[in-house]
Amino acid sequence: MLASVFEKALEISTRLFMFCVATTSLSFILISSALASNAVERSASAGTPAKIIQSTAKQVALIELYTSEGCSSCPPADKWLTSLKSSPDLWKRWVPVAFHVDYWNYLGWDDDFAKPAFSQRQRLYGRQESISTYTPGFIVDGREWRGWFRGKSLNKMNFVDEPGVLKATVDGAQVSVEFAPKIPSGQKEIHWALLGFDYKRPIRGGENRGRQLVHDFVVVDQGRLNGVANGNKWTGDFVYQTSQVPAAKQYGIAIWVSEPGRVKPIQAVGDWL
Repeated sequence: MLASVFEKALEISTRLFMFCVATTSLSFILISSALASNAVERSASAGTPAKIIQSTAKQVALIELYTSEGCSSCPPADKWLTSLKSSPDLWKRWVPVAFHVDYWNYLGWDDDFAKPAFSQRQRLYGRQESISTYTPGFIVDGREWRGWFRGKSLNKMNFVDEPGVLKATVDGAQVSVEFAPKIPSGQKEIHWALLGFDYKRPIRGGENRGRQLVHDFVVVDQGRLNGVANGNKWTGDFVYQTSQVPAAKQYGIAIWVSEPGRVKPIQAVGDWL
């Protein structure tokens, strides 16, 4: 009887031991798999070095075009903005962005790129800088620019201010921004815009009915954050997502800084993604 009990206990102990061994082996396999996966991800990330976008201390002008697919006067301005893609001064002297406004949508065509926030930004220029609200409307370095209507070149504009160095480090979809003003000053806001390129849009209503419009430098997403003081610099981080915007053949990024609550840019930087 005692031998039988002993044999039974030995059998149970053996099964428990084998179960523990199997469980430990499975845990080891799962942990090893996870570590290997993380290693692959780190390796892939390490294989794509971060991109540095940086201005000099000299002014880089933000070129803002306020446009609409529902405006018959806008396609020539859109075409002119597209021509800046081949300019040697692109991203060096100026950073173009196209804000599509929504206040012409009632004319018979809804501009899919238009957002109320873009119209509001243009109206803020009216309240803060006494700039009229119309399309196509150009604002260069925070100032109304009517030179395009008279065939003038941007090359004749002289940006002499030296606001400081604006730097962005693009690591995948993560962007870290750093602004070092030449003259130390107070709180700064950091603005960013994801830009889409080479959109071709057949227009089936409104003033541009029957035309195919081409758009570049289109603001398809944007954000704003308060700069964080870091010594004499202002810093901030954000993440952009191309999966949530109209698909484009190419994307770019535009970043600028301003005083809190002010629409006028202080310094800008941008590049292709």
